[in-house]
Amino acid sequence: MSRCWRASGLAWSVAVPGGDVTTETGMTRLAIEAGGHVRIGLEDHASDNRRPSNKILIEEVVAIAREYG
Repeated sequence: MSRCWRASGLAWSVAVPGGDVTTETGMTRLAIEAGGHVRIGLEDHASDNRRPSNKILIEEVVAIAREYG
């Protein structure tokens, strides 16, 4: 996979509109590992499996980010 975006110096993020960025897709972990940002919030979240609050979504992303320091 090309990493040209790293050399650009631009900030970037992942989002999963209509899905679950924190638990079902693994995109949060991938973005943090690669130095990116994560867009979260109920406006993007749509999972048939769970209905978290914004607070829960934030806590999940914070917990994952803490694993990476």
